[in-house]
Amino acid sequence: MIFLFSAVVGDPETVIGHRGERVDIRCRYEAGYESDSKYFCKGACIFGFRKIMVKSGSSAEDERFSLTDDTTARVFTVSITDLRTEDTGRYWCAVERPLTDVYSEIMLIVKVNLTIISGDCNVMHCINMNANNTVTNFILLCT
Repeated sequence: MIFLFSAVVGDPETVIGHRGERVDIRCRYEAGYESDSKYFCKGACIFGFRKIMVKSGSSAEDERFSLTDDTTARVFTVSITDLRTEDTGRYWCAVERPLTDVYSEIMLIVKVNLTIISGDCNVMHCINMNANNTVTNFILLCT
């Protein structure tokens, strides 16, 4: 019989970025984990079904994601460039351990900047994370 465990540390952290820009997500970890691999995954991040966006020592499949590890400060930073609205969602900062990976939850919200010029009609696409963490889309016409 095999048991698989994971440890979630702390409350979820909300990070807000803007479409087309860059966001840096700082993931802290405890002493003793400096030499362990770190990774950043999206969604449920369940063993065997992880959507790993980037992992230390490896190139990311999506080149917009990168990971740097400051072992002295015990913080690894995940940078995402050219943010897209579809990047909005639940992510996990993770430290790979022999039996139990250690996770901290990140909620990333990507906002859209809107400039309204008097007399023109603009369309705005907004992302709203509601209490159930589902995404609701809105379209607003302005004149």
